[in-house]
Amino acid sequence: EEPRLHADPRWRHALLWRRYERLRQRCAAVAGAATSDDAVAVDLRSRFAYFDDPLRPAFLESAGGSQVPRVVVEAMARALEARWRDETGKLLKRRARRAVARWFGTLGHDSDDEEPFVVFGANATALFRELAAGLRRRLVRRRRRESASVHHKVVVVVCEASHSANLEPWLSELEEDICEVRTIRDPDHKSALERAARGATIVALPHASNLTGTVYALTDAVKIVRRVAPDALVVADGVAYAPHRRADVAALGVDVYVVAFHKTFGPHLGAAIWAPRWASREEELPLELPSSSSCSKKSCPAASWERGTVDAEACAGVAALAETYLHDDLGRGSFDRAFEAIRHAEQPTHYRLLVFLESNPAVTILRDDDAQDDDVDTSAAALSSRASRLPIVAFSHERLAAHRIAATCKDCGVAVRAGDFLSPRLLRRVARGGVDAVVRVSLAHYTTLRDLHRLFAALERLP
Repeated sequence: EEPRLHADPRWRHALLWRRYERLRQRCAAVAGAATSDDAVAVDLRSRFAYFDDPLRPAFLESAGGSQVPRVVVEAMARALEARWRDETGKLLKRRARRAVARWFGTLGHDSDDEEPFVVFGANATALFRELAAGLRRRLVRRRRRESASVHHKVVVVVCEASHSANLEPWLSELEEDICEVRTIRDPDHKSALERAARGATIVALPHASNLTGTVYALTDAVKIVRRVAPDALVVADGVAYAPHRRADVAALGVDVYVVAFHKTFGPHLGAAIWAPRWASREEELPLELPSSSSCSKKSCPAASWERGTVDAEACAGVAALAETYLHDDLGRGSFDRAFEAIRHAEQPTHYRLLVFLESNPAVTILRDDDAQDDDVDTSAAALSSRASRLPIVAFSHERLAAHRIAATCKDCGVAVRAGDFLSPRLLRRVARGGVDAVVRVSLAHYTTLRDLHRLFAALERLP
């Protein structure tokens, strides 16, 4: 195969990388186990089939969809091999709900009789749309009962920092004559949040940014909302946060926490994790069930909110992800330990990436406004170790277009992306010079320094 690679200059990098891999494997056989800074990541990636082939692209786009451990793939395959909707399917869905509820702190490990309020959906966008549609149904029904003279608008608070999934549904599903939408910068803008949340019915907040990697002080934001709008339903987007840190829904104080498992090492399935108190108080929600819902609320309250049939094979994968991979393998019996291991594995590569990008004066790393203040330490060491920063790094170049950089990386066997990542309002606020697209490098606990070296080699080829 090498003569073919020699003949086409586009594949010269593949040939060089193949030779490097052969040499590296010979050296590894002599030297023994890795002892480098990324030894934890090197060990963890052995759980993922994607990395068995060293010639595959260096995968640095986990925020768009992560790789999946073998135990998850195997669990889904077993479910496909023995499908029985009424028995096996029902058991898999119940097992997945309970596993997710334990992962996100809404169900104790000794709570065998409780049915957790975890709603599954195709993805996060579909779940947010269903929440917005539920509010619209309730408002339309109320307006029909009231006279025109007593109509009053409800207030919905959204954030510019949000992914479009937790922004657009609230803007598109609700009519202006029955709803007032108030927009704030982000949950950390406390004074603006306090003003906007007064009298609110819904407050939609992000837990972290999928563009800048910023983690917002969600617990503090919820306390502000509870003080000025005690009855507001707080809906949090945890899609960017969940792959890197453990979110305890009960401790956060939110009412609904939405995640997407295809970005959290699992199958393509979303979940809305409701605070436990709502399982027995559905009639008090400011939302209304879909008219097509025919499930028994007594047997499974969460199923009443699910449209169509939930993918049982995906549920098998989610259960294996939570119970086997995170809780048993990484955490040795603890979800907290699992995410400590994940954070420990991510920090060396996050630091090296920031150091490399900061060394180029033509590169601007996107950060929120607070991180750009003069009195804030923005060094690579500070940012990579800070609890409020995830290993998601977006940058622009003063001379090169983002899409050109991403295309060059792809040609060199490195998977990154360019765009606004469905956070256009945040991008307009934090980017300089009217940039409408940036390059995003998103790491995970299986990212190694060797992956980054391939990225660095690709970037150094650019003029």
